[in-house]
Amino acid sequence: MNLVVVGFFGREDVFQPLLWILAALSMTAGNVMALRQTNIIRLMAYSGIAQAGFMLAP
Repeated sequence: MNLVVVGFFGREDVFQPLLWILAALSMTAGNVMALRQTNIIRLMAYSGIAQAGFMLAP
């Protein structure tokens, strides 16, 4: 996150949509993959990926 802010300093119009897209992809991919799992450990791992998407959303 800090790398993105430093790289695009003062350009919120560039990195805000990028963060929204990454967050949406992370949430979607994590939840879809979690739905297909029968192993509880993998299910929790994919759930963690989806939760990271929620934290990434600005």
